[in-house]
Amino acid sequence: MDAIAALQAIKFLQPISDVEPIESGLSHHCFKVTAHSNSYFVKVYKTATNASFTEQIKIEQLTGEQGLSPKVIDYCRLGSYCVYQYVAGETLLESDASNSDKNTMLIDLLVTCHAIQHKPIPLDIKQSIKSLIQRIKLAHSTKSKIIDKVSTCLQALALNKDELVLCHGDLNYSNVLIADNKPILVDWEYGCLAEKEYDIAMMLAINNVPAERYSAIIDEYNLKAQSTPAKLSKVIQYLSLCELLNTLWFMQSNNISKITDANIAQALKPFV
Repeated sequence: MDAIAALQAIKFLQPISDVEPIESGLSHHCFKVTAHSNSYFVKVYKTATNASFTEQIKIEQLTGEQGLSPKVIDYCRLGSYCVYQYVAGETLLESDASNSDKNTMLIDLLVTCHAIQHKPIPLDIKQSIKSLIQRIKLAHSTKSKIIDKVSTCLQALALNKDELVLCHGDLNYSNVLIADNKPILVDWEYGCLAEKEYDIAMMLAINNVPAERYSAIIDEYNLKAQSTPAKLSKVIQYLSLCELLNTLWFMQSNNISKITDANIAQALKPFV
């Protein structure tokens, strides 16, 4: 079933008045759909998602009720689509704000997310990397070496299970909408329970924040968060793992054109 046919099969939306594809920076089929004189954001998944979809919906329902994310209107329990409140606004990526102001906004969002009392599925970095590696062309010996090095890195992290928080897991500029001067956080597909340092590290990695800004960003986070301070040393430990995860994701999703050979070499270097 193609994406348009999938829209026609969603009973809640019938009859549909208008469909406008949204293609920028999205990994699934997304549309602005007009029905019942209202506009909705509809995500049709390219393949039905696994059990983590149920947890994603729980997070999005919770954050939607709090006004942090668009409200969930309807969804398929098998994970093939989700209908959200449509939020009109530009992404933080499109904003003309300075990178410093953008990063301050991301820090505020991280602080808010990490304070939410919800315990989703715990992050399993090793399993995530294994799953991604299986889908890309690398020598078997290279794959084994990467997994071994990842295991060593995770042991060195010394995970503190008493300090796990709700993490977004993909806090990039494209996943923040600015509506009525308020940031709205979207796409909780990688939401998980993890250490705050993981979420901060992923934010730094996927937004290509310069290394010289790390310390100031951690200081700003700790000043605003009412919790155990985030450790810069642990954020840096997570960074190589986050860069590896991000690179492997691009490689397996046929978005290889968005990264260079140098990006790939840099991400793999600590693990091969």
